[in-house]
Amino acid sequence: MAGDKFENFQIAPEKLTGRVNYDSWARAARISIASKKKLGYITGTKKAPKQEDVEAYEDWEEENCTVQTWLLNAMEKHVRALFDRLTTAKAIWNAVEKTYSVSNNSSKIYELTKRSVNNMQAGRTLEAYYEELQIIWQELDAINPPQIKNEIDLCTHLVTVTNFRVYILLAGLDSHLDATRAHVLRSDPLPDVLETYAMICEEDVQLKTMWSEEKISGSAMATRKGFQGPDRTSFAHPPKSASASKPVIERSSALLQSSVKHNGSSSTKDEHKCTYCGKNHTIDKCWKLHGSSTRCSRKDRNGMQVKKGIIWIKTVSLMLVWKICTINEEVWVQTE
Repeated sequence: MAGDKFENFQIAPEKLTGRVNYDSWARAARISIASKKKLGYITGTKKAPKQEDVEAYEDWEEENCTVQTWLLNAMEKHVRALFDRLTTAKAIWNAVEKTYSVSNNSSKIYELTKRSVNNMQAGRTLEAYYEELQIIWQELDAINPPQIKNEIDLCTHLVTVTNFRVYILLAGLDSHLDATRAHVLRSDPLPDVLETYAMICEEDVQLKTMWSEEKISGSAMATRKGFQGPDRTSFAHPPKSASASKPVIERSSALLQSSVKHNGSSSTKDEHKCTYCGKNHTIDKCWKLHGSSTRCSRKDRNGMQVKKGIIWIKTVSLMLVWKICTINEEVWVQTE
């Protein structure tokens, strides 16, 4: 009947693998068995009745087998093989303790103390860092309880241990919590571990909130720095004008033609119109009347080639540089 009631009952979250997890396994198993009012079967206080009392013995045997099952089911296969032939739950419990418990607590205390001192947050969440420290400290308390009987001395010892653990907790924090660390160290007396942890958590939350607000504010400012049109409308990028879509050469040619037209006005042409051929030069320089050598390139005063009737356009960093010259009333264009 007891077996049916606790058929799927587990006494520990992890199965016993050996010396590595024996301490945590034994604590969990003891608590679980005690919660079912069966602790006497592993401590030996629940004695077996005489076999002559058949009904009482059968009840005891049934509950003893139930606790045996709990213990054996909470072990890995290779561990279970060492204890599955023992006849009582107490015999199994004692054998496991002798096999895997550390007889020399000094080595275990040294190992746990070293782990706690060397433990650092190292970018982890504050919760993960604190939880690891608490597990180490609880194990230390279990294997090294204070042996002080005097109440005053016991209180003094507990304060010393608590302060030491506060120092360890503060020493392992990441650098962004330096302000909180300094604040706690200035406190007199020092807060206990739980109070210190609460203060650190509060500061950590405030810092994360500030970082989040600064990030949002920075994004908003970047958006506001965009182009602002005449109607005060903001743009991430300035709008393109209609002329911006035209090729650079096309727009530049139009500008050059406008400049040429301005410099070579109709009034100038009329004043210097040849009476012989009707073209735009004086009669004393008329090639048809006086004759001339073939048209050729000329050089300006800087020695650069200048060609008549041809516009040279050179692009320098998307900006056109030109010089418009008028020589003998004719338009000459050169690039610089």
